[in-house]
Amino acid sequence: MSNKLTECDDCGGQVSRRAAACPHCGAPRTPEKSPAHLTEVEEEEDQDAIDERRHNEVERILESKKAKLCKYCKAPLAPTTKTCPRCGSNVFQKGALFYIVWGVVTVIILSVAIPLLVSFGEFTDSLAEEFVEHSAERDRERHRIQFLREQIIRDLEIEIERLERLRSQ
Repeated sequence: MSNKLTECDDCGGQVSRRAAACPHCGAPRTPEKSPAHLTEVEEEEDQDAIDERRHNEVERILESKKAKLCKYCKAPLAPTTKTCPRCGSNVFQKGALFYIVWGVVTVIILSVAIPLLVSFGEFTDSLAEEFVEHSAERDRERHRIQFLREQIIRDLEIEIERLERLRSQ
């Protein structure tokens, strides 16, 4: 057994010298083994155990597939961390999936938009042609109406002159 751990008097499980109670059975520790009676060497050994656990946790995180390191201070980060707890920098990085989805969405939008724009262009071209045709027809109709007016006015003037001649006779 490690000199950093002791045996519980009740259940026999391993208990840290600094623990006030056994984590296995909950039995309180005896006064001679409580944290108040630790020597400096024992406290240093307990701190070493804490540091070793932290180091092991860091190693476990780094070995996992989702491990990330801060790009500035190289501190290990949990998979869901958005800011580094050590230096506070923003560590959110867009993954490859983001760019794949963005590319697919862009292709879909363009594959729908381009034919729509082409068909809209064809539609506006046909409208423009139709407008030009109707404009030309309207112009011809205006000229024809103007010609008919002038002809009616001439015919009326001729008829008025004829009637005036008849009246004067």
